Amino acid sequence: MPPLLPRVAVDASNLVGGGGVQVASALLTTADGLLTSGADGLPAWLPTATWLVSSQVAEALPPLTTIHPTVTARRWRLNALGRPPYDAVATIFGPVYRLRRASVEVMGYADVTSVYPPLAGIERPTLRRRLRTWLSRTSVRDADAVVVETAALKERIVAFGVLADRVSVVPNTVHPAMTSDPDPAQVAQFRALRVPGATTFAYVTRLYPHKNLPFVAPVLDELARLGTEARCFVTLTDAEWAALGQAGQSRLVNVGSLTPPQVRALLEASDAVLFPSLLEAFSATPIEALQVERPLFASDRDFVRTVVGDAAWYFDPTDVRAAAAAIQAGLADTDALAARVACGRALMRAWPDATSRTRAFLATIDGALTRRGA
Repeated sequence: MPPLLPRVAVDASNLVGGGGVQVASALLTTADGLLTSGADGLPAWLPTATWLVSSQVAEALPPLTTIHPTVTARRWRLNALGRPPYDAVATIFGPVYRLRRASVEVMGYADVTSVYPPLAGIERPTLRRRLRTWLSRTSVRDADAVVVETAALKERIVAFGVLADRVSVVPNTVHPAMTSDPDPAQVAQFRALRVPGATTFAYVTRLYPHKNLPFVAPVLDELARLGTEARCFVTLTDAEWAALGQAGQSRLVNVGSLTPPQVRALLEASDAVLFPSLLEAFSATPIEALQVERPLFASDRDFVRTVVGDAAWYFDPTDVRAAAAAIQAGLADTDALAARVACGRALMRAWPDATSRTRAFLATIDGALTRRGA
């Protein structure tokens, strides 16, 4: 009689928007493709695994052949006081605020607000914030295996007590649209919005506080004072654009929310990418800039440096004058710009694809099961 296979659930039921939905959709789609093609080296339990998803993840999925996800409400995570019939539960993105559901718990972790200190002037260290941070850190310390997307985040969670050998770094990937030629008509539409003679940046973002968007207009104003006329494409909703206010809109060109193929066209129509974010677990913007071979000017923060290294120009995202000076110097040094673009090109040639990411996530679950003898 063959041995019983471990009963594994992969949980994406808490993901309702943003990059989490994209990651979950890519993971399920790629796992389904691996199973359908009969790929080698897959965990024995994969064909019988249970996939728990939110309605938002379900809507983002293309038709699948082998995997049949179950749409379940987030409250399933909170109300499961008795142990469900699983040997392992892998949460794609935690933290997870509930009792353990299986003997083996694997957690993808991206809760940067519980890892980094509160952002000065943006976040307050309230009692609720401190309690949430404690719960989040307790949750990830209790996991048998943890998956993060950057070496910077691994270093920070190890610093508050997560065992280093339990943490795997599995970077996110660029969207397939970034590796395809853009639609020439879309590129022409964006180019028509450029101001003649102005250097045009792109910042693909929403109006979240940590994205630091109000910082951009003063930087562009300072660049003008230094002799460089510049504009920046942004991707806000109408409501976000209105909320930004007239002062924040100075020298910005809002193109609205975009699909991934439209983002590819926007980057093609831009001279460089600007990334002044203050806080990230992982952002695709830096690697998308490198993928389409655009100079990247980014925050001097560990969540960028550990991802793109020497392929970017860095600046202090809290100092307008220093940032403008750094950008001005970078734009003027054409040889260094070309060298950093070439560095980014080499980095992206070696970057893991969606299949590699999925295999690494599945291998983390399998390794945790093996260590527990499940």
